[in-house]
Amino acid sequence: MTELEYVKKFKVGPLMCDYNLRLFPAEVFRSLQITADEHVNDLGFGGYAMADMGYSWVLIRTELWMEEYPKYDEEYSVYTATSETRHSVYPRYFEIRNAGQKVIGRAITLWVVFDNKKRAMLSEKESGITVGAALSKNEIPKIPPAPKPLKEGNITMSRRTVKYCDLDMVGHMNNTHYIDWLTDAFCWTRYKKAQFSHILIGYSEETKPETTLDLELKENGSEFSFGDVTEGEQHFIINGTWQEFVD
Repeated sequence: MTELEYVKKFKVGPLMCDYNLRLFPAEVFRSLQITADEHVNDLGFGGYAMADMGYSWVLIRTELWMEEYPKYDEEYSVYTATSETRHSVYPRYFEIRNAGQKVIGRAITLWVVFDNKKRAMLSEKESGITVGAALSKNEIPKIPPAPKPLKEGNITMSRRTVKYCDLDMVGHMNNTHYIDWLTDAFCWTRYKKAQFSHILIGYSEETKPETTLDLELKENGSEFSFGDVTEGEQHFIINGTWQEFVD
């Protein structure tokens, strides 16, 4: 394994799983972020190094496929590898593996360099940050498309305000908490019979503290979309698919 690849082991603790003893979907996303953070730190572009330059890594899109979720007290690992930078976007590939090293999930994330003062994305030339590629563009899944609301479906509206526990080190809503909001949008009993098998999320605007978002959940069969329809600008949108459990 090269320096452009990295593996981190996890164990599902009591605060990481739901009443079915399965790993929360948001915890999968947190595992991806933790693994990426440790890897980029080893590469010399971790949180403190970026902060010294006045920059941060900001996630703009994630696509995740899950066949099964680890359960309480089970071990799993996350493998990650960098890919070539494309138009100042830094792709990163992941595999989620169970204790037996079977691949039970895959993901690809797209990151950009964010100027903390200007609150704006920087080009690769402006930031001077270049990350080598462990995987070529032909070896990773297709770059995730931009998610869009479903054209048709049953609609449920809600409203939620960004609070302290939603925030990250940059001072805006952390990417993983959008997945917490997504899971809360469905009745808790739904998770007895099904799980998310596919999630595609795009982040278009940073969401600052005390921002109130009008949220639309649209369902059509096993497919759904979830995002804000706040007047003026959209902050995020998620597409996803449910997979029923087989008895």
